[in-house]
Amino acid sequence: MTDPGDQVRVVRDGDVVQVAGFQLRAVGEKHHRSHPDVPPVDNVGFLVDDEVFHPGDALTMTDAPTLLIPGQAPWMTIPDMIDYLRRMAPRRAYAIHDGLLNDWGLQVLDGVLRTEAERMDADIRRPLPGERVRLAGRTQFTHRGSRRWPAQRQSPTSPEAGSAAAAAVDVDRMKDHEPHVRTPVPR
Repeated sequence: MTDPGDQVRVVRDGDVVQVAGFQLRAVGEKHHRSHPDVPPVDNVGFLVDDEVFHPGDALTMTDAPTLLIPGQAPWMTIPDMIDYLRRMAPRRAYAIHDGLLNDWGLQVLDGVLRTEAERMDADIRRPLPGERVRLAGRTQFTHRGSRRWPAQRQSPTSPEAGSAAAAAVDVDRMKDHEPHVRTPVPR
């Protein structure tokens, strides 16, 4: 392995760095508890431009208008997700981290998100692959996921208002635990 030199910087909770024109604030310290015999490993979430929060593999609390919420994880239950959404109370929440779900699980997730969106009067959902979501200010993101969607799901309309975006946050690059390229398994 070659020395990464200046290409890698370790950040800790509270650190603020500039990357590709974005301000990133590190939030949190540990992965959510995933096994009773293993202590949590390090996990840092990122608040992008004080607008979008990606918690990584944790349910870290911070003030953010937009939350990229884990939609599924071996360490999380639906009640955990609902509780986190309600405690964070974002204006918008978009589910990511759903790579382990089959079509039935995706339908359950969509139903839970829809119920919470109505309860909280907020835009809470799972974006369609390729869907661009515009946020206040200059930030927007495009969901470039390759997940299948149930046939009955229609493309949601996005009433988000905002100025033309000068940059995009690539959600798939931020969610490092879902493979970007799916390789067929030999049979």
